[in-house]
Amino acid sequence: MPQQVTLDIRIDIETMEAVKEREMYAAAREKYNAIQTYLNKNQGASLERLQKHFHSNYSTLIKYQEWFGPFKHLAPNRLGPEMRQKRIKTIKKALQSHPDATGRQLEKITGINRKMIYKLIREEKLR
Repeated sequence: MPQQVTLDIRIDIETMEAVKEREMYAAAREKYNAIQTYLNKNQGASLERLQKHFHSNYSTLIKYQEWFGPFKHLAPNRLGPEMRQKRIKTIKKALQSHPDATGRQLEKITGINRKMIYKLIREEKLR
């Protein structure tokens, strides 16, 4: 150009760390979507089953849920407070019907593992 005009051009250059983080996030999103597709087809699968099927750590699956939202159709956490309250209610009901039942009998009646029954009876003072 004959007028000798100067132009300021601003180019944003992404650092390698930013590129790597963006790619990692995209890969995590892809895996999350694959897991959700699996859960849509296999409703009620547990986190343990997902760990084995997708070769992922428990903490990674939890992190995916924190980033992208909870998985739909996932089995309830066996150690969660809702499941605990449900078990306590079931054991109380069984003990009302069968106050002298042994641990083995309660296990058959309720379908709850005997060790869990003993633990909840002790912790909640059900007898």
